[in-house]
Amino acid sequence: QVCGLLTNGYTAVTLFGGQWKKHSVIKSDAAGYYAYLSSGVVYHDVFKCKFYGHVDSLYNFGDGVYYYAVQYHPQTQNFYFKYNYGVALFEAPLFLVAHAITSLTGSYPADGYSDYYQLSVALSTVLFGFLGLLVSRKFLLKYFDEWVIAVCLLVIGAGTNFFAQVVTQPGLSHVYLFFV
Repeated sequence: QVCGLLTNGYTAVTLFGGQWKKHSVIKSDAAGYYAYLSSGVVYHDVFKCKFYGHVDSLYNFGDGVYYYAVQYHPQTQNFYFKYNYGVALFEAPLFLVAHAITSLTGSYPADGYSDYYQLSVALSTVLFGFLGLLVSRKFLLKYFDEWVIAVCLLVIGAGTNFFAQVVTQPGLSHVYLFFV
């Protein structure tokens, strides 16, 4: 029950906090992890990243640092991702839902970075935070009773930087690593 309570709180703060509506979810390192999804599915350009300069100028991923999530290779004259793709794999299911909804409704640009894409990253982080707490609970059940586990999960979920990682810094690798 503690996992559900925490997750409801995380979801409410995520939805109503509006960080995704301000396009501030896919930023800095989160933009680097995420770039595989937009490049592969939306732009079909995983190897040269020709699209990146345009969307970077629209959404300002690096808060003024141009081409934050990609590196230029002078010998090949191509850009490449400076982050690994692991986080993108976790974000892929909700990204695909966001891409389908955005493409079908036309509510926002289907550019891989508009509102529903931002929300998909934020909700992916909430989902895997919840799953991480469930896995922790399952492990702790082998050694402790429910009361001790409830207190431990409450302390982890609300009393550590886990809350900040889920709600204020979605898309970073920390929550996904906690789940793993």
